Amino acid sequence: MINFNLVRDKDVSGVSGVGAVAEGVIFSNGKVVIAWNGAVPSVTIYSSIEDVDKIHGHEGSTRIVYNNAVDLILENRKILKQLDESKEYRRKLLDENSKHVNEVIDRINRKINKNNEPRYE
Repeated sequence: MINFNLVRDKDVSGVSGVGAVAEGVIFSNGKVVIAWNGAVPSVTIYSSIEDVDKIHGHEGSTRIVYNNAVDLILENRKILKQLDESKEYRRKLLDENSKHVNEVIDRINRKINKNNEPRYE
């Protein structure tokens, strides 16, 4: 689990105030739970830390501050791994599509050869 705080530099909504407005945890499956501070404390669940940032980041007015350097390194490694996996997936898709295109060209060439027409390369 990775612990963090939501630190609000500017209170855009006028509700939470500024400073550490919430504590959060990122679970190993990527889900996030946030415990909000303030007059009416609550707990919310999110699908990802990216969702938290999209919803509560207020274009940089609220920051996700990891509680220690190890957590930050772990989160960055996870993101890099996801990028690598995405890159590998796209590479496999490209390879599969290239194979399909080559198969179509081969079929066309076989039909052309039956009619003694020029080949396509």
